[in-house]
Amino acid sequence: MALTTNEIQRYREVISNTGAQRESMAAARSVPGEYAAQVHRVVRSTETIAVPAVQLPVKVHVVVAKERRKNCPVHINLHGGGFYFGHSEDDDLYCARLAAELQGIVLDVDYALCPEHPFPAAFEQSY
Repeated sequence: MALTTNEIQRYREVISNTGAQRESMAAARSVPGEYAAQVHRVVRSTETIAVPAVQLPVKVHVVVAKERRKNCPVHINLHGGGFYFGHSEDDDLYCARLAAELQGIVLDVDYALCPEHPFPAAFEQSY
């Protein structure tokens, strides 16, 4: 389902007029200090995976606890940006804390953002 140029422009106007600016929303975020303290307890890497359904690769941040348990849990994190707000430093810190506390692995999906990549691109990448 591709959006027309007019539809994309209309969505951009709505986003702009409602104050949902990526930059201002990112600047308003704050991260608790206890999250930042977990970074040394994990190892991070980034993988890029092809997604043929949308012909758009997806970046996945892999966060592994240094004290990983045998048969550990794996958590798939979709950072909650509503497919509009992208991956940010606070996502890294949250996933580090989660992996460290679980003694497991967190896969943090960094999907494509709308309106540049309309539905279902991010959904397909996440799936």
